[in-house]
Amino acid sequence: LREIALTIQNGLRAQDVAGRMGGEEFLVLLPHSTADEALVIAERLRQLINDVNCLQRCNLKTTLSVSVGAVQFDPVRHAGGDELIHDADQALYRAKERGRNRVELALQSASLDTVALA
Repeated sequence: LREIALTIQNGLRAQDVAGRMGGEEFLVLLPHSTADEALVIAERLRQLINDVNCLQRCNLKTTLSVSVGAVQFDPVRHAGGDELIHDADQALYRAKERGRNRVELALQSASLDTVALA
């Protein structure tokens, strides 16, 4: 988990914020980002995590993979924050259902400039 957290932090821009939600889940906020930009960042993070050499750096004999759910912030729908996380989680579960180690965007139409990744 430490290696993944470090990889995420090193793969983000200065304005982005990452934190651990619990277990093996992380949340990343990408302010001033479009959904398209978020998908590029999420895919870059997915690939960076996939490229971590676990045998040497994590003392594991496996490769790491990550499934990512992304959602664009809507101030009406996500006013309390819980719905933002819920929508990101739903996209995350869809990524897992569709084969894991992939990025999925929540199905909604919003044109605002903050995106969350779960």
